[in-house]
Amino acid sequence: MRNLRLLLVLWILAGCGGLLAASCGGGGGGDGTDGGSAVTPGSTDTTGTAAVLIADGPADDYDAIWITITEISLIPAAHGDSSAPVVVYQSSEGHEINLLDYRDQDYLFTIKDGIPPGRYAKVRLRVSRVRTEGGDCDRMEVKLPSGKIDLNPRGGFEVKAGQTITVRLDIDANKSINLHTAGHSGKCIFRPVVFVDIDTIHGPQRCPRILQGTIRRLIDENDDGTPEAFDLALPGRRGTLRVSLAGETVVFDENGDFVGPDALQPGQPVRVRGRLQPDGSLRASVVVIGATLELRGSVAGPVESVDERLQFPLDLDPNQAVVDDRIDVVVGRDTLVLAGCDEEVGLDAIQPGMRAQVVGKLSHGDLLAVVVLLEPEQIHGMLTAITPVRGGHTLTVRTAPSPIPEGDEISIFLPRGVPIHLEGDGVIDLGLLDDLVDCMPRKVRVVLDPDTPQRLTATEVRIDPAEQVGRIASVDAASRTLALEDGTRVRVEAGATILAEIDGSDELVPFDYLQPGDDLTLFGLRACEGDSVDFHAFIIAVDARE
Repeated sequence: MRNLRLLLVLWILAGCGGLLAASCGGGGGGDGTDGGSAVTPGSTDTTGTAAVLIADGPADDYDAIWITITEISLIPAAHGDSSAPVVVYQSSEGHEINLLDYRDQDYLFTIKDGIPPGRYAKVRLRVSRVRTEGGDCDRMEVKLPSGKIDLNPRGGFEVKAGQTITVRLDIDANKSINLHTAGHSGKCIFRPVVFVDIDTIHGPQRCPRILQGTIRRLIDENDDGTPEAFDLALPGRRGTLRVSLAGETVVFDENGDFVGPDALQPGQPVRVRGRLQPDGSLRASVVVIGATLELRGSVAGPVESVDERLQFPLDLDPNQAVVDDRIDVVVGRDTLVLAGCDEEVGLDAIQPGMRAQVVGKLSHGDLLAVVVLLEPEQIHGMLTAITPVRGGHTLTVRTAPSPIPEGDEISIFLPRGVPIHLEGDGVIDLGLLDDLVDCMPRKVRVVLDPDTPQRLTATEVRIDPAEQVGRIASVDAASRTLALEDGTRVRVEAGATILAEIDGSDELVPFDYLQPGDDLTLFGLRACEGDSVDFHAFIIAVDARE
């Protein structure tokens, strides 16, 4: 069950398979003390363990999208007294997160062990508040109907004894913030689009976001004064995670100096990066002790020697802890530079145009880097042409607005087999996109392969979708087309996700559910003038019927 495209107010859940695998031991966090007991690896053979991850793609129209989650629970498929919800996370205050903090990364929201084995029908999510900064609903009340969101995975899912599962929510903020004025109330409605991956920990993993927490307890199994692991209490009463320390784990102290694991102490605030393991623990690659800053941005220049120290400029993403748009990042021989999640590389790997996440400490306006996490360079622009070439296609991308000065169109090689997706959605047929690009440039984000510097080569291509709102006038099932009351003709593409609001929750429905009078929000691609349709729909949200 992979990449289930479900458009609804926050979708989750569990099953088995593998993106940034998660799962960890630990209580689900309640209204008691921050944390709970961490799972001892291998000790949960009669119950299951689940971890909830949150990820996001870019959202150009919003500076921040804050949601406060108060409860996540699993609803058993069976009925009767034994089918009470299994609470994974619960807090009366809730935990507020900014969805835009998790662009292309996985954030471990909570962990829970002791889940009874068996079939589960859905996941229930309770959200107490939604607010935005920037965008159409800035400073407006955002309405979340009932505050309870029931998410219904097709066919349900299974939790097995002794198994760790991941519940990964990949929230497409551009569609999620399909916030629109609700009638004449002046409010906005929150109905996000979320992709759900239900996996075990044995598949490919995305880059994990650095975790922040407090060391609750050291585990010194050999009784030699050097801990082999520690329990990390996650803030916001989100549970406790067992962190294992391997021989290659790098530990930095408050001053950014290399130290050993014996420098770790209970009560210390730390930041941890690593990968979740099948036994429910996290294997740490880096542990940073003490208060640090974590900043993201784009490398604006090469590493150069300035006043006898090495540094590079970083153009900062908005809405971070530093007011300035640019900061100088100071690096040294002890700075850990990682690429591709956890591959250690040298300072030479820091190149202009690359995305970077830097963990360090402020000093006289500069950031002294402890860890630099490099991401591949991305090209943003308008896709204007697709040309067949040997081994694939050439994408022509305009990186400057019209009129086009000479040199503002670049060519990127798209190898055969590398798909093109809608941003946050499924694969687009290359032939369809080629036809549509001929009449209208499309906004595109291209991730480049860092291993082919001699030729710009795409490893990932995302097209920004268009949005259409309307009411169905008629339905043609034979051609899978809809006529909207404003005259727009819509083709519902094969495999499109159609989600209807039924009895307060969003349900997957087939094409034949659609009928005249339904109010829709559609995401897809606008067609060329003169085509048989005006819009190609890949995701459809159907409002509740009156």
